[in-house]
Amino acid sequence: MVQITHFIKNLGFEGPLNSLHSPEDNPINRWHRVITLGQDVAAEGNREARMRELEVVLAEMEGVKGNMVDKLRPKVLGMISVNHFNDGRIDQA
Repeated sequence: MVQITHFIKNLGFEGPLNSLHSPEDNPINRWHRVITLGQDVAAEGNREARMRELEVVLAEMEGVKGNMVDKLRPKVLGMISVNHFNDGRIDQA
């Protein structure tokens, strides 16, 4: 679908490509930002603040279905587990 809209854009019609892009406040876009920032901040050692945000994302995903949720949920769970492990909470990891 994306390739087709890029082809159409090259013909001078940007509408179809623009309609594929989600607004910034889309939950999936926000979840991606939290996950990316979570990785960066956890690497710096500030895991607790990011843990709370990741847990909020996980709660928001509850009951939501779709390919992106199926792809992102394991990443969030993994990041939470790694943070627990690094903080010495092996049983919660």
